[in-house]
Amino acid sequence: MTQRPKVTFQVDLDGSWVLLQWLGADGELNDVDPLFEQGIPRSLELFARYGVSATYFVNGLDLLNDRKRRWLEQVAAAGHEIASHGWDHRYFSQLDHAARERQLSESARVIQEAFGQPPRGFRAPGYDFDAQGLGQLSAAGYAYDCSALPTSIGPVMEWSQRLMTGRRPVAYPWWQQVFGPTSPYRPNPEALYRNQPSDINAESGIYEIPVSVFPWIRLPLSFSYGVLLGERYLRAGLSAALSDTGTVNFLFHLIDFAGPVEHPKLRKLPGASMPVQRRLGLADKVVRDARERAEVVRTDALWESIAGARAEASAALAPIGGIA
Repeated sequence: MTQRPKVTFQVDLDGSWVLLQWLGADGELNDVDPLFEQGIPRSLELFARYGVSATYFVNGLDLLNDRKRRWLEQVAAAGHEIASHGWDHRYFSQLDHAARERQLSESARVIQEAFGQPPRGFRAPGYDFDAQGLGQLSAAGYAYDCSALPTSIGPVMEWSQRLMTGRRPVAYPWWQQVFGPTSPYRPNPEALYRNQPSDINAESGIYEIPVSVFPWIRLPLSFSYGVLLGERYLRAGLSAALSDTGTVNFLFHLIDFAGPVEHPKLRKLPGASMPVQRRLGLADKVVRDARERAEVVRTDALWESIAGARAEASAALAPIGGIA
């Protein structure tokens, strides 16, 4: 029996303080963040309208804020997954080994304290991750990672970041990712953007669930680019990615659901100047289209289905009675 294609929706909960710091401005960790206040209820309303569950990636530091934690409690109560986006949105390439471990362990600790269970998933801020982090993720109890973005336009993204921030961007390993897998895979412990060799124990390690891209041309399939390039771009990308891999990992950011954006610095972000009702209308079409074409699942459910299928395949190939 052919399995129905699967789509997972993810929301990175980057609040105002994260975006302002990224833009080189002073970003204070305020109790009341308009991106949380507007973005979370609107995203919950959208997903509830179509009866789908999503995965929300939170910076652990935000869970120390009572008001933001209550918003996340509403997210969890609605049946969505809470995953980790690190502790304070610091890029991993700028941290030593011990600091990376603290980012992972402290984020997992506050998520478990708030919701009664540790996170299964992780995405590094800025997709800034490497093979060293795989072992650290596994040791910290995570099951899957969503940091890979196998896009062909990495240099363009770096140039646009430099233009918006006036600073030299983090040197992401874009060229390694360009030829990386576009569907979920078991990464090589020595190279995050390569499949795991067949002679390595298939029962150990982390699964990588990359952000989806168009096949071949590898343009990012995320809402930020859809705001810039339009509904046809998103519909074509969803159709092409489902046909190519059978799975789509579609990314939203909190600012996609928030607005009008008041802070002049935040208006520099792509799509922030688009009226919020137009953005919400476009997001509605994306979720509705995915719901019609595929089964929409949380990312942990996607991981479970992939891991389960791999375990069944490994068992089927095992020698009967231990005879080779």
